Amino acid sequence: MKLKNPMIIKELRKFYLENKWNHNKVRNYRYNHIRPHRSLFMKTPVEVYFDLQQRLKVTEPQDKQGW
Repeated sequence: MKLKNPMIIKELRKFYLENKWNHNKVRNYRYNHIRPHRSLFMKTPVEVYFDLQQRLKVTEPQDKQGW
């Protein structure tokens, strides 16, 4: 089947790109926020990242006037 109407082709491309973008967003969200990783000791990447950020905040020196 060959489409000849340019408006239909344009709409189909737009629909495809939007759905592809949404699919990638959902996949990335699931991978980073929901799915635990064995190499991260069954934590999600987001949990590891924010846990590290919290630990770095706690270990920062309180007096920064020396800089």
